[in-house]
Amino acid sequence: MSAIIAMTAALSMTSKEIAELTGKTHAHVMRDIRAMVDRLEADPDLDFRVETTTYTDEGGAEYSARLC
Repeated sequence: MSAIIAMTAALSMTSKEIAELTGKTHAHVMRDIRAMVDRLEADPDLDFRVETTTYTDEGGAEYSARLC
């Protein structure tokens, strides 16, 4: 018998986690994310929304973030 499992929580990773996992610098991961989001936003066949926000890291530095 097969079972269908519904996942209610979205899976996510931070850009810092991706950089660590892939061995890339965080700046390069952010560059790649921006390029991917720009391509997704440009596709008229997708209902893709992005919000821009800011966050402050542990050291007090403020960064912009895009929420998809």
